[in-house]
Amino acid sequence: MIHFNKSEKSNEDLFIYSYNNISLTDLTGNVEFVLTSNGYKKEAIDAENSYYVKGNRVLRLLLGAFYKYFKFKVTIKEIASEEIIKVQVKKETSGMSGGLVGMNQVKNELARLGNEFKNL
Repeated sequence: MIHFNKSEKSNEDLFIYSYNNISLTDLTGNVEFVLTSNGYKKEAIDAENSYYVKGNRVLRLLLGAFYKYFKFKVTIKEIASEEIIKVQVKKETSGMSGGLVGMNQVKNELARLGNEFKNL
């Protein structure tokens, strides 16, 4: 069952989607599954945010666009009064070290993840 409700905001830097009829723990598990199945590793966690990384920053700096590197910040908030959960995925790297090709890689990866998150 798809729990995606609507897109709150979507641009080339982030997307915010709302979900309903799912618990916070289930949605958090689904988000983590989608990202880990796409090769992302959870790098750090603070009170509200999780950071997911794919690739190696040093190799990206050395090899440019020939080596992919992505880092995204994922924030999941439950809005109890509205009975919805909002998921924000924001890019934490610009791709600048890969030049124009690298910047497009990051932009395209965010769009691809956005499409996958619509199927949660």
